[in-house]
Amino acid sequence: MLVCLGQLLLLLVDIVIASEDQCKFGIFRLNPDKIDTKLDGYNIRTFEKISPRVCFDKCIRRPKCHSYNYNRHILRCELNFRPECVFVDDFYNEVGFVYVEVDHYRGVIQRRIDGSENFRRTWVEYENGFGDLQNEFWLGNKYLHVLTSSGSYKVRVELVNTNGNMYYAKYSTFAIDDAASRYKLTMYGYSGNAGSWMGHNNGKYFWTFDRDNDGEGNNNCAASNNGWWYGWSSNSFLNDDFSNGLKWGNYFQTSQMMIQRTT
Repeated sequence: MLVCLGQLLLLLVDIVIASEDQCKFGIFRLNPDKIDTKLDGYNIRTFEKISPRVCFDKCIRRPKCHSYNYNRHILRCELNFRPECVFVDDFYNEVGFVYVEVDHYRGVIQRRIDGSENFRRTWVEYENGFGDLQNEFWLGNKYLHVLTSSGSYKVRVELVNTNGNMYYAKYSTFAIDDAASRYKLTMYGYSGNAGSWMGHNNGKYFWTFDRDNDGEGNNNCAASNNGWWYGWSSNSFLNDDFSNGLKWGNYFQTSQMMIQRTT
């Protein structure tokens, strides 16, 4: 029996068991019984006395880092490179360790589902990311830059309205510039049924209530609609207060943004 790497979260461990054929084709059967577990034999680098968030940061900034082992008792962070399939014996039971697959978090970059997370955040908070990766969160602008500068990416936005109807918008090109460029957005090549409501935002800077980035002293849209890429006549802001609705032309109840590498 072989083990493929599947969705595993910061403080819980789910190990994925699959046959060799399933491993090749990405068909997984979840086994949630593996906790206090670490992957051995794929180490890139080890760090001592760092927090879980810093460990996540160090992994996601390294394109070769696919996962890490984190020991919450001694604050040890072990970065792992990506294996295709490994033997089950490569996973060791060791109290205190959790196994985190970072590639999972490189997919979903934003999620709004129940209003449990506060999205009225500062420039620094939007830069570093916030929220619960299992629930509502913003991945972080610096991570979006790191990811999209490593290759070509596309983005898919999934929306559900109050009637439970699902809509989507796909853009064939998605990239975020660095902090010096105020995390400027590149986003074009629309298809879908939700409408191309980000067309006007292409080429715009990211704003927060404490950082007005139009350079013209105009009204700061983020003061009322939270962090987003704003320009005149913007008609989409998915990070608005949940009670206001999530704007994408019309108002929606839930949203999820996902990116995928194309080259």
